[in-house]
Amino acid sequence: MRTLYKYFIFGDVHGEYNALIRSLEEAGYERGNAKHKLVSLGDNFDRGPDSRKIYNFLTQNHAICVKGNHDAMFQEYLEKGMDGEFVLFNILHNGLGETIKSFSGLQDNQFSVDTLQMARHNIQNRESLLRWIKEMPLFYETDTFIFVHAGINPNLSNWKDTDEHYALWDIEDSHKPCVNVNNKVIIFGHHHAFRVRNNGLEAGMGDPDLNSVELGTNSCDENGNRHFYRLACYGNTDENRPYVSGNKIAIDGCTNLTKKVNVVVVEDYEKEEVAAKEESPRPDGEIRVTGSVSMDPTWFYAYNEPPVTTTTYTINGAGHITW
Repeated sequence: MRTLYKYFIFGDVHGEYNALIRSLEEAGYERGNAKHKLVSLGDNFDRGPDSRKIYNFLTQNHAICVKGNHDAMFQEYLEKGMDGEFVLFNILHNGLGETIKSFSGLQDNQFSVDTLQMARHNIQNRESLLRWIKEMPLFYETDTFIFVHAGINPNLSNWKDTDEHYALWDIEDSHKPCVNVNNKVIIFGHHHAFRVRNNGLEAGMGDPDLNSVELGTNSCDENGNRHFYRLACYGNTDENRPYVSGNKIAIDGCTNLTKKVNVVVVEDYEKEEVAAKEESPRPDGEIRVTGSVSMDPTWFYAYNEPPVTTTTYTINGAGHITW
């Protein structure tokens, strides 16, 4: 019998431990509940004061963690110290110094090239911390969702060929639907949701209320019944709230400024591994709008770029969005 899990997805916490805990409590996350799974979309570290607390919380609660660009920045420091090509730049401009302080106990008035070089050797359990970061995947799949830090390359015939730089850094395509992912929904961080929203609106898409959207997933129970559920979003309620663009949901809530972490809660089954046989065809995707939402029919759009098959998105009179 397949287990239906509740996934609590967040990203770009950037050392703001208290903000993360507040949003998870609001979302109903229960520590120790075997059916509750935490998913971090990366950028756990830098800028905020409590990177070590976040690391402890994620590891103690067996969170699923995909790699973000700031996690890679910390990895470079742990591996190379001040000899890393971008370490000094990231200390001065990207908040890496706050992470070093949180893990090593070093204070601002103690910062020098020599003390920063030595500080990494004073980090408790440095090798296990480094191994944890190095083993972070670029993406994580469930039956219906792909969790990634920045994005999946929409121009590839096989989306799993997305390279690390794109998965960690893309902002150019963040508002564009991705039609090469087998009807899956991509949830991502990195690019601030308000910026993705602005780009989407400029491209002619709408701005639906995610809490009024019900998703028809790729998931079926053991009897073959398709699973439907409503998205639930917590954290910011202004322009920094999550934004849906086609089959993608942007959730970076600009936490260091807002002091709020966006958490999206979804229910889904773990991805079934299919071995030695072709994967069964997936059902058509469907989103049903169940609330009173003013919506521009163009907020879902598609493009045809070989070898990707053309996909069209429509809203019918019943308020269903199909592709």
